[in-house]
This record gives sequence, C-alpha cells and structure tokens, in this order.
Amino acid sequence: MKRDFGTLGSIELLHADGDEAHIADIAGVCVGREMDARERPKLIRHLLDSGHMTPFEFCNITLLVECPLFVRSQWHRHRSWAYNEMSRRHIDASNARFYTPTNLRYDHRLSVREACDEAMSHYRRLVQDGVPMEQARMVLPQNMLTVFAARTSLRHALDFLRLRCSSHAQGEIRTFAMALVDLLEPRYPTVMRWFTEQEV
Repeated sequence: MKRDFGTLGSIELLHADGDEAHIADIAGVCVGREMDARERPKLIRHLLDSGHMTPFEFCNITLLVECPLFVRSQWHRHRSWAYNEMSRRHIDASNARFYTPTNLRYDHRLSVREACDEAMSHYRRLVQDGVPMEQARMVLPQNMLTVFAARTSLRHALDFLRLRCSSHAQGEIRTFAMALVDLLEPRYPTVMRWFTEQEV
C-alpha cells in the first residue's frame, strides 16, 4: 500500500507482521489464558487506555519513504526506528527531484526552483571536474528528495504518530504521519481508531 504526495514524495507500507489477534495473544500471556476473538477489541482498547504497551512491541512495520532531506532529519530523530537510506556517496544526484511547497506565492515558488537549478548546476560542475560525489553533494539544498527504508514496532510507531500528527508538527512531516495512520488502519483497525479518537 502506498500514498503519493507529488513533489513531496511518498510513503509505502512494505511489510507488517502481527495483527490485533497477535497483540491479544501476547497480552493473554500475562493472565495465563487465550483471548476470545470477541474480547480482542475491548482488550486492545484497555491496553491502550491504561498505557500497557508491551504487547504492541510484538508487531513490526517496514516502510519505504521518499521525502525531502529536512523531513528525513525530523523522522530520524525517532531513534527507536531502524533506517537504511540511499547514499549520495554512490548515487549520482544529477537527476534528483526537489520539493516546492504549493502554498507559496508564485514568485516565491519560482525563487525556490531557481535556487535548486543553480545548486544542481554547481553540483554537476563539481562532479564533472572530478570532485567526489560525497563532497559535491554538500551544495545540494534541504528540499532535495531522498529515499529510506524504516522499521519499528507498532508501539514506537504510535509514539511517532502522537508527535507528528499533532497540529504543532511541521506540515510536511504531518502529511506523512497522517498517511501512515491510513496505511496501518486495515491491519490494526482498533488501534488506529483509538489513536484517531485520542490524538487527531
């Protein structure tokens, strides 16, 4: 499942292991019995309401994210995630894409695009002159798109969503966080419904 945001990038759910039955089974270990399917939604909401988050650590998600560098930097502040990012040491940035906010005035959007074109021109000239890509990339702006894979538990995904779905979060990363709620909802419907009621 994937959400595309035009020049802002995209987010794709590559893999999710465990589901709400799995969460309930793990929680049942605590009380020494299996949970009936009818009990699961109520149990999951009880776990969430009371802050008993350990069972949610037994479900994991893996994402593929394309986003501007400044969004990547905010995301990577969440150190409970594992990351593997494309390397501009080895991948030529000459065909890189750049994000331009649509809420800017036309002349400001034009100014951003001109700055990106100029930076790319400097980058290409440096590479053509034999400067290693790992050094030439220093002239590229923060709105250049990068790609990274990210993996975390459902528990830590909820921590991420709590911060990044907030109205106080920067709009660009909030776009990704809100899309992640939608991507996770089919697999974890009770969890995402609870989250939406509490946080969004």
